[in-house]
Amino acid sequence: MDEYLANFNNNDLTKVVSGFDLKICTQVPVYGTDSGSDQEGQPSEHPSLPILNTVSDGEMLEFGNLKFSVQFTPGHTVGHVVYLLDGSPFGTQDSLFSGDHLFLSGCGRMFEGPAATMLKSLDHVSKIDKNTLIWPGSTITHKYNINIQNKFLWVKDQRNKRLCTCPSTMEEELSYNPFLRTSQESVLKSLGMVNTETFQTPDDRSRSQALAEIRHQKDNYKYK
Repeated sequence: MDEYLANFNNNDLTKVVSGFDLKICTQVPVYGTDSGSDQEGQPSEHPSLPILNTVSDGEMLEFGNLKFSVQFTPGHTVGHVVYLLDGSPFGTQDSLFSGDHLFLSGCGRMFEGPAATMLKSLDHVSKIDKNTLIWPGSTITHKYNINIQNKFLWVKDQRNKRLCTCPSTMEEELSYNPFLRTSQESVLKSLGMVNTETFQTPDDRSRSQALAEIRHQKDNYKYK
């Protein structure tokens, strides 16, 4: 390992890094957001490891032919970032390393911010190229529409064959990830938030409420 790119910095990172050989850890540069605050100077609630190589929104990181764009995505934690790898040097699509922000058919818990903050960050990443490969920190399964039901069956088959279920693409996620579809009538109906026959595109306040409710249902295992 030559470099370690941290999406966020709290107890989870502490556990991950503490599991490495300490001799290796001291030789590996760790990149991430400031261990004690977000980019607006607000303190983090979780203790964390010191990161000597702090990154900021829009910064470019280059390691040989690997070129990453740092994108600030608060929500899971106040200082969460994702890394977008430029695929052009390799003749392929870009890759988004989304950490605990965006999962396959899911998103991370909102530990250090309101749903409105997470919604803004999800809207931000959803605007990247639709062919971008998504490499998340976790995978989750919901069954809000036929697209995710088909994906669920595919994932089960992959796992039975002991094959990888990642990556996804942004286009796929926009078709079935409910956390990215809080403006869709079908998702809002499933949450009981649409009471009229004439559907109107919801504002961000309503979408934030929908996002919070989906997250609540997931946390309480009521999403199936």
